[in-house]
Amino acid sequence: MITNKTSFWNFISKNNIEIPIIQRDYAQGRDGKEYLRRNFLTELKRALDNELDDGESILKLDFVYGTIENDKLQPLDGQQRLTTLWLIHWYIALRAGKLIEAVEQLKKFSYETRISSREFFNCLCVPEHFNDFTADNSIVDFITTRTWFYSAWKQDPTIQSMLRMLSGTIINDKFGEDIVDGIEELFGNVETTTFVSYWEKLISDDSPIAFYHLSMKEFKLSDDLYIKMNARGKQLTNFENFKADLIGYIRRQAADGNKEWMKLLDAKKGIPILLDTEWMDIFWKHRSNNNRVDEIYYAFMNRFFWNELFTANDNEGKLLPVGKGVLTNGNETNTIENENHSYLYLNKEAYNAYGSFTPYLYDHGRIPQKFFEDLQEILHNFIQYQTELPKIKWLESFKFIPNYEEDKQTIADIPISKLSQLQRIVFFAVCKYFREGPAEETSLKRWMRIVRNIVSGQGEDGEDQIRSTPAVRKAIEYIDRLDSHNVYLSLIDNQEVNSSTDIAKRWNEEVEKAHQIMDGDKVRKYLGTCKKEDSNSYQTWEEIINDAEDWSFFKGSIRFLFHNAKGEVDWNDFDKKWENTKKLFKKESNEKESALNKDSSEPLKILFSRFTLKNFEQKLWWKHRVFNNLPRTWLYFLLSNSLSLPVHSLLMGEELSPLSPNSNDKLNILYQLCCTGLLDYIILSNNAPWYWIRWYHEHLAIYPSGCGIFLNAKDRDDFLLHTKEVTVEQEKVIVGNNEFLFGSDIRFKYKENKYCWERNDYIFLIPQDENSNRAVRNDTKTELEDKYYYFKYKKGENTTAQLDRLLDEYKRIPS
Repeated sequence: MITNKTSFWNFISKNNIEIPIIQRDYAQGRDGKEYLRRNFLTELKRALDNELDDGESILKLDFVYGTIENDKLQPLDGQQRLTTLWLIHWYIALRAGKLIEAVEQLKKFSYETRISSREFFNCLCVPEHFNDFTADNSIVDFITTRTWFYSAWKQDPTIQSMLRMLSGTIINDKFGEDIVDGIEELFGNVETTTFVSYWEKLISDDSPIAFYHLSMKEFKLSDDLYIKMNARGKQLTNFENFKADLIGYIRRQAADGNKEWMKLLDAKKGIPILLDTEWMDIFWKHRSNNNRVDEIYYAFMNRFFWNELFTANDNEGKLLPVGKGVLTNGNETNTIENENHSYLYLNKEAYNAYGSFTPYLYDHGRIPQKFFEDLQEILHNFIQYQTELPKIKWLESFKFIPNYEEDKQTIADIPISKLSQLQRIVFFAVCKYFREGPAEETSLKRWMRIVRNIVSGQGEDGEDQIRSTPAVRKAIEYIDRLDSHNVYLSLIDNQEVNSSTDIAKRWNEEVEKAHQIMDGDKVRKYLGTCKKEDSNSYQTWEEIINDAEDWSFFKGSIRFLFHNAKGEVDWNDFDKKWENTKKLFKKESNEKESALNKDSSEPLKILFSRFTLKNFEQKLWWKHRVFNNLPRTWLYFLLSNSLSLPVHSLLMGEELSPLSPNSNDKLNILYQLCCTGLLDYIILSNNAPWYWIRWYHEHLAIYPSGCGIFLNAKDRDDFLLHTKEVTVEQEKVIVGNNEFLFGSDIRFKYKENKYCWERNDYIFLIPQDENSNRAVRNDTKTELEDKYYYFKYKKGENTTAQLDRLLDEYKRIPS
């Protein structure tokens, strides 16, 4: 039970209070804090009028922390509240005619920040200065027109804020109503007898306004906590406002004597003291260069609220229903969850202004008590771990505790790196681990690795496979099945799932690897021939599997190393596949560069040479831009269940499977890709990632954009490339070993005369002066055969004879 509750008058009667120089200026009176002033002052007046909610007789404010220095109590936290309480007491004493008897006590409160602030406090405590003051006067006008008030004081931020707190502002809310945000505005019409009553309440032992004072020395907290607590800068921050409302919420829940809620307010282990001490230390380690911490502290709290909202259950299932919206640039559209005010607010990752505590009441207008218990347990175990989270490849950018990163993507104007939806899953996993028990290095590293493996899938386009809220939820549901501190045995106890989704495939792979890693309750010994990079032997299967997971672009998924040609689990060929994989792929890959140690078309040719017609249609036809050696392309092929045979053959070191020209257009394309120079040309081009196969002007074509290579134009290409007296005008359009032509309209010379074989297989004569692309027969005509010198290619006809005919007809034109 907290026993050091006190009123301001009782507190100041026993202590000289000095706001230390390291503290910020008085900020509750600043511009922009109108609603904060209104809310706080209204609560104070309601306490004096005995109008508190639920029949409460005392308004219990937050803790005031401080330490004694040179016989003066210097508040570590609580300066803002103490200053406002001082002003309330001073104004009520003035209006009640009690200033003379009050000033000796009121003089015991001062600011060290500026001489002007101290002198201003002293002047307010001279009763003679207010002999002429009446209720008809404006208190601020009266003060600022006195001879003892120096005009320079108007430049002192603390004095400015005190005057604004006394008078309020002339600012309206969105409905055009004045925001009553000043002491005089709120109390101005109160009768003198009421002020006397207020004064008697304030100085009595049963004051209706109280707070709790905690001595830093009692809690053995270091002096440098002053710096930590005040590293937030001079402005009253969003986090401070949020924190006050959070503690106020707990206090209201505990008001009826509920022991579990009251436990959260324990003077030594409760939420209020933890927020400003042990938890503050966590964020202090990640402070900015100018000792800022509030932004990252606030970001963490918002992320934790998001986490709890997203995973919470109620009597009907999940508290937050999710839709089918796909994430685009971090934004979601047309989703059910965006109808939830709490989710919409917390998911924005932009906390520029704290306006209301309402979004945090995510569970039907409340915050469950378990939320706070979990937060305590998670951060307690995190603190006990006393080191950074294990560095797991491809999760390096994830920060459980937000960091200031000035040169990276930021959240609005707050220099904190953005948390992606995928990283929210990792955040959930870290919370789960520390919620389920104290940290141990090996189990934590295993847990983080498994989480990485499950969530790090990429699509053919190189984008995260988890890119929608349903996918985020499904990933969290998979992860939540596991015992975070005994993850391998937990995976073994779970069964593989019968699903074709990407996340299900990665889950099943983790189950399969766990069976290989564990031998009963011990890690299985590795007896193979593979060596580490330092030539030492692997001792366990866990070691070699982890190395394989971290290789190149694999992102933890390596089932291609232990699935056979039928797609079945088979570890017998793992060693051979692993050695060939290291020879084939770079250890470190760049997403924009070739993943191969030797950039060549040969590995793709070996792979494609074992494709079936169905493989072609599913993996190469139409939309797929996979004719390149980029990491995303190879990951797409290696992890495709339908390509088990081609992938197995490639990694077993088999050579290209012989193919022949085929009457089936699509199978013939496989022959062209594997057995001609077509793929060599594409791989070496600068725009290889953009090539795809499609129909184009009645031709099968492989194109990067507006033009490309016709794949079923063999008659055209053979004629233009291998006919005597025919030369293609530009060498760069020749593909492979004189096998294909790049382009849809090909200009060529025949007997020194120029022609163009257009994409529709029309062949036009080009005039010698080249003023146009087509020689005109009669420009008054509209039909092609009447207007131009041309013919349409037909298989079996003598094409050179047709070219000669065109030229003869053209030469017979009268000059």
